[in-house]
Amino acid sequence: MKTIHAKSPCCQETIHRFGSRRRQCRACGRTWRIRQKKTGRKPKRSSSRLPEKLFVKYARITAWAETHHLAASTASERLNRSLVRLLKRKKRLPKGSCALLGDGLYFKFKRMDWVMYVMAVKPVKSHRAFFLDPVLLRGKESYERWRTVVAAIPQETKKAFVNPVTTRPKGRGISLTRGIPPSSPA
Repeated sequence: MKTIHAKSPCCQETIHRFGSRRRQCRACGRTWRIRQKKTGRKPKRSSSRLPEKLFVKYARITAWAETHHLAASTASERLNRSLVRLLKRKKRLPKGSCALLGDGLYFKFKRMDWVMYVMAVKPVKSHRAFFLDPVLLRGKESYERWRTVVAAIPQETKKAFVNPVTTRPKGRGISLTRGIPPSSPA
């Protein structure tokens, strides 16, 4: 059977109106608000183009903050929100024949060697490149590591590659996508 009168969530006792949107339990006297709204101001929508604007036009985030009359911490928070939004967005990779561009960025951190493998897919008939997720591996750049990095690329993306263009690790030419063995050092 359906309850006609609302009961309190705490004691299941009858309730009294306590103003327009508040109710009070008759047994314990506890009050609560019905149709509760989210408190605080509405969050500002972050732009996913903010990182692109920052990295192209401004050298530092503080310079961007000064021109927009913001504190550096506020600008940093906005950049963080826009980067998160940018990462959540689905990547639309180009269709048709493409070239794979890649480079390994070597650096040391806490006396250990690291290489960040950065790759981009560029359509043959376009001037834009679409970056893939970078891969960070410990150690030095090598042909075997490049093969593991390229193996992580989705198969449907790999099918569109016409030719890979990468820097030569240790003087070797590499053909990572076709399975052709590397040329011998000159």
